[in-house]
Amino acid sequence: MIGKLIINSQSSPPLDEFDKLLNCSLEEEASDIHIHVGEDVAEIYFRIYGSIYQKAVIPADYASRMISASFNKMSVSGATDATFNPTSMQQSILRANQCSLRVQTVQNYPNGYSVFYRIIHHSLKYFSSGVDSLGYTPEIAEALKYAVQLNNGLMAFSGTANAGKSTALQACIHEIMLVNDTNNILTIESPPEREIKGVTQIPIHESSKMSDEEIDAHYNTVFKSLLRVDAQVIVPTEIRNAMTLGVLEKAVTTGSKVISTIHSMGVVNTISRMINMGLHQRNISAPGFITLLVHQKLLPKSCPHCALKVDEATSEYDFDLKFIEQALKAGANNNTDGIRIAKKDGCEHCKGIGFNGRLLVAEYMRPQEEILESIYHHGSDQLMEVWKGLGYKTIQQNAIDNMFNGEVSPSVVMANFQ
Repeated sequence: MIGKLIINSQSSPPLDEFDKLLNCSLEEEASDIHIHVGEDVAEIYFRIYGSIYQKAVIPADYASRMISASFNKMSVSGATDATFNPTSMQQSILRANQCSLRVQTVQNYPNGYSVFYRIIHHSLKYFSSGVDSLGYTPEIAEALKYAVQLNNGLMAFSGTANAGKSTALQACIHEIMLVNDTNNILTIESPPEREIKGVTQIPIHESSKMSDEEIDAHYNTVFKSLLRVDAQVIVPTEIRNAMTLGVLEKAVTTGSKVISTIHSMGVVNTISRMINMGLHQRNISAPGFITLLVHQKLLPKSCPHCALKVDEATSEYDFDLKFIEQALKAGANNNTDGIRIAKKDGCEHCKGIGFNGRLLVAEYMRPQEEILESIYHHGSDQLMEVWKGLGYKTIQQNAIDNMFNGEVSPSVVMANFQ
């Protein structure tokens, strides 16, 4: 079960207790650690498969010492705020043996502060197996493998926070290196989260002393400078604003391959966003400009050991049952035998939360002639209809397919796509 963590705030060194906290988070497959520090006490939470669970309540002064020790001993030198200051907003990257931590601090009203640690694993399977290990459908995996072999054009991934976009970028880099390990690949990262052998990783130095405008200007200046070097593949980790998109356009039109991420609500919305950010639809629709768009999300998987069949669900699972009924009426499927509903109190295998692991769901768009013509003449106005008419499934439809297969609970699909 997801139990409480005992932090020895009386006699143990703060850094030792932080290490214990970090090891516990890795054992329980947490993606994030949240520490909320008040006047007297601090509360520690883990995010596991998208949900938040309280792990400990400790004295506020000890929590501050623990956080300060993690900054002072583990921060990546030179790239970020390396000394903890509880009175200002800070960003940092901490390096541990088994993982790195992307850290953001914020001030709380009326007093106190919070620290958010995003866990970034050092050893991941996609370093040796590329996109096949990520869980895409065979159609999307095939489209990705084809796109990475092209010499130029834009590949863009979109999705919410913690959707696996950065993982996808690095998997694509690995695929490119499998095809041709002599490619000159350059990344722009703020700062690098993991070392990628054979890749030139350019850090963007961010600090609490810098404004967002200064950070963005520095990011775009570095990106622009790469147009003057012999870069076959450029990976700016995020299309941040119109200026970034303008530099990206120049990089693609001068022959570079660009792989990046963008905040949007789907592949059609990605086109809409780029147009709204100032990229002319004539350029987007030019053959070879876009090679592939992917929109994705990670969903918690129902625990196979305790998930309920539809006929086992009581009125306690009314939301799940109603969503199944809606999906049946919509014609998504007519067989509920494979559906599994996550058990609210779980079992020993899932530590009482009803979920075990995460599932990638996604949608994609290839630059087919009908799509490019629609963008050229109408922007994104009629694109959804054209895209669906070519047989593409939305990310919601793919999630519902996985619901009928028993991978994800109906309430999870409803919470994420309704």
